[in-house]
Amino acid sequence: MHQIITDNFSRYGFHIVGTIELDSASGLPRFVLDPDYRGRGAHTKKHGWVYAWVRESGGQIQDVCYIGKAGQTLRKRFREHTGGFRGTSKSKKGLNNSSRLQHCIQSGSRIVLYARHSAMITVNDDSIVTGK
Repeated sequence: MHQIITDNFSRYGFHIVGTIELDSASGLPRFVLDPDYRGRGAHTKKHGWVYAWVRESGGQIQDVCYIGKAGQTLRKRFREHTGGFRGTSKSKKGLNNSSRLQHCIQSGSRIVLYARHSAMITVNDDSIVTGK
């Protein structure tokens, strides 16, 4: 099963873009993006992504915790998730995700961020992420 996930990620063009770690001050999950995806990196201005939070243990993929899409940049989308972890959104989903991630990380797993640029189409001058 784990090899199937790894093979599919590779086949569909996903690559590692960072990790999720626990913030030492707040204890909440925080996104740590690789340099190419933050600051002035090569991919910081690209819009439209499909991304996954993947739990690894002992260097092996264990399971996919979350799949999402970002219509804007990865950095912007992950900042929105961070707000949800703090409970600043109206949805309880962010708090539930935070709790699950905290448990995974505290139990020794590593959460790795995989992403790929998504296809986009333009309809009436609006760009739409297709997720394909």
